[in-house]
Amino acid sequence: RFLSDASVLPRFEAWSARVTSEPMPECQVKLLRNAVTEEETEHMRSTLPLDYVNPDLDSVDGLPTYDVELPGMSVPDCRKVSRKFPTVSPRACEIEKRFLTGFLPKVRRAAKEWGIDVPGHEIQNCASFTRRYVRGERRTIDDHVDRTIITVNVVLNDPAEFVGGLAVYPPSLGGRPIYPEREAYSAVMYNGNISHGVKMQRGWRYSWITFWHHD
Repeated sequence: RFLSDASVLPRFEAWSARVTSEPMPECQVKLLRNAVTEEETEHMRSTLPLDYVNPDLDSVDGLPTYDVELPGMSVPDCRKVSRKFPTVSPRACEIEKRFLTGFLPKVRRAAKEWGIDVPGHEIQNCASFTRRYVRGERRTIDDHVDRTIITVNVVLNDPAEFVGGLAVYPPSLGGRPIYPEREAYSAVMYNGNISHGVKMQRGWRYSWITFWHHD
């Protein structure tokens, strides 16, 4: 039900079953199961309370972002994180650090598999933020590219709670979208220069986006 073109389904089902163990360089998209736990998703959603609205406008379409910047690795002591990031709890800070540290080798490995790494330059995390799509707020983001080496998008609620979501357009599929957010607690890793957007049809969705680029 998350695929806009039924003809893509057989290939996507095979791809979805294989990407955790086999490189798929023609798609440059990976579904990573069990990237976070239920408890971790709850803490990461809490970084973006409903009464918080980011005053900055989105660089893609100039609309309100409904997101919040996370500290990344910039806060040495998570017990003091709220001094600079008032919506981020010490537990959320710890979860973010663990995730960024654990995903770094996965991101670097994917960059090599896809032929987008640059010898002599290490890939590092360059941005981390949570974003929400709920009733009465924004429901879509126009198709765009991130201009990063790799983007990792973690779904923070069960995909059964929404229809649509992240749409990615691998060139190898001829411009047809795939909707890879198929499992709770999963992450989608993709080449940051692949076109993608968000198309919410029903329900609510929270996500955690991390950008990775060369140092």
